Amino acid sequence: DGIASDIKHICDQSKVGARIFSGEIPISPTLREIGAKRHWNIGELAMAGGEDYCLLLTIPKESFVNLNNGFKTQFGRNLYAIGEITPGRKITGLSGKPFSHF
Repeated sequence: DGIASDIKHICDQSKVGARIFSGEIPISPTLREIGAKRHWNIGELAMAGGEDYCLLLTIPKESFVNLNNGFKTQFGRNLYAIGEITPGRKITGLSGKPFSHF
């Protein structure tokens, strides 16, 4: 479940790879606070947590600003650019390390 699983499905179906910018994944202040108190790896939770509260989609880079503006107008929230599609079939996270489901 989570981003890790969803991006794998997208890449498998499209026969592409992806580079995830884990530092760009939105994490709520509440999760940061609780995670710090309990010594959780919130990066892992953000990447592999189940039944996410957000959509994961791919769009052309040049479409992001317009789509984000429309989304924000409609739903009062921003979209987040958390990665990019790459050639090949490899999915990497931060630092270019291969990424797999936890």
